[in-house]
Amino acid sequence: MHHYFSLLHIFSWLDCVEILFFTFIIFKFSRWLRQDQRSNLLGYFYLGATGLLLAHLFDLEAIKQFYQISWPIMLMIFIIIHQKSLQKNFVAARTLTPAKYPEQGSWLSLIMGAAFKGLQHKKNLTFVIEGKDELEEFINKPITVNSPIQESLLNMIIESSITQSETMILLTHYGKLIGLNGSWQKEIDPLWLDKKYETYEIWEQGALYWSHHIDALVFQADPLTKTITLIARGTRVPLLTSDKATSIIEQYIRKNQLPPLQKKTQSQEGALS
Repeated sequence: MHHYFSLLHIFSWLDCVEILFFTFIIFKFSRWLRQDQRSNLLGYFYLGATGLLLAHLFDLEAIKQFYQISWPIMLMIFIIIHQKSLQKNFVAARTLTPAKYPEQGSWLSLIMGAAFKGLQHKKNLTFVIEGKDELEEFINKPITVNSPIQESLLNMIIESSITQSETMILLTHYGKLIGLNGSWQKEIDPLWLDKKYETYEIWEQGALYWSHHIDALVFQADPLTKTITLIARGTRVPLLTSDKATSIIEQYIRKNQLPPLQKKTQSQEGALS
């Protein structure tokens, strides 16, 4: 046993105390990084730590010296780049209790009902479900809501004169309403607009363009056919019943491992993949 301790450079109980001290710090830091669900920060940290360990085991002096010089700098840059998400997660973990949101199938059914009810009030509402990419970087959000999806709240929004006729309602993938009267921050690149897209509605053109850049899923109810048109990953899937659209959205969320899309679901225009 003493031989194994000597290999680990453990010669006294003071060495054990030091090991426990740094283990505790690394554990707490890893728990902190793990709270960010949008970026795999913990994975990058483990990757860097593994590189340092391998360099030590194989006596790669050049790499060890590089780590000794650059590791503190890289760590500070790492924290600065992600300080917004880390700070938000740290505060939430310390001071807030988790909010209760409706089951996935439940809130999607409410949203589908709201989409068709909006047509009765002559409002063609476009619903945008946020994925891992934050919508605020791409969509203007004049009205912030931040509330779990509820039928009474949706009815009030649809019937309110504040809600514009041609506008976006922004949602998270776990059943939270985050904004109203949204619009894309920039116009689509005219060079991108292919002739086959010219017959599409404006909201479809914008959704097709921006879904190439973000993992959001966009859909709207058609006032003529009374069906749903889904757009994600640059693919348009029209003429869906509300049940079929709900099923595809659930598959899309599960396949992308978004915390609370099966192989391609074929349609006239293609499939979400």
